[in-house]
Amino acid sequence: MHFLPFNNEFLALKEVILGSHCDWTLQAAKRAVGKVPHQVSLKRVRPSFQDFKMVQQHKEPIVYVKPKT
Repeated sequence: MHFLPFNNEFLALKEVILGSHCDWTLQAAKRAVGKVPHQVSLKRVRPSFQDFKMVQQHKEPIVYVKPKT
């Protein structure tokens, strides 16, 4: 994997979405995000059963990475 640094003046990470086939846990993704200057939400999504869209996986609640003060 290759990650580029974010320049907080122009581009800021706000949300991480894990797909239904992603092997990572939300806690592993939280550790990978690391320190943040503002809150970042992490969630898992799956294909909708009725529409052609992705919906949040309700079995896994949204996890938040909060800035450390």
